[in-house]
Amino acid sequence: MDSAGVKEDSTDPWPKPAKLPRRGTSLCGVVLAEATCERSDDQLALSLADMAARAQQLLFGRPVLLAMGLPCSGLRAFWKVEHIKREQENGWKPVESWDSIPAMHDHFCARLKEAAKSLGCAVQWDRTFKTNSDPLYCSFVRWQVRVR
Repeated sequence: MDSAGVKEDSTDPWPKPAKLPRRGTSLCGVVLAEATCERSDDQLALSLADMAARAQQLLFGRPVLLAMGLPCSGLRAFWKVEHIKREQENGWKPVESWDSIPAMHDHFCARLKEAAKSLGCAVQWDRTFKTNSDPLYCSFVRWQVRVR
């Protein structure tokens, strides 16, 4: 019994795994939508991915690659464009430096990176990628939606 009078349980709630191979890595890739990082669900998704990666490291001793993908396509980007269109119809003027889509994409990617750093996430920034700059990814998307 411990000091509080509770009987100690001899079973370990976190059993040690059988001997694991040390070769290779566990890949915990994070593909997050382009966002302003003001939404709590984006921060929650990033926090959960970071927590899963750290749990793999702490509990099983596995080396983990926590890479971040910054997509410029997909449903989230579509919602952002629709939101901006609605704001412009209501008299909102866009920032002058956002004359091009790449400038806007770079702005939101930088904000996402700042949010991840402020949360203390262990993202490996040298492995971060943008989906608009990878020709193989772009060709796959074109093939997938049959855009010519």
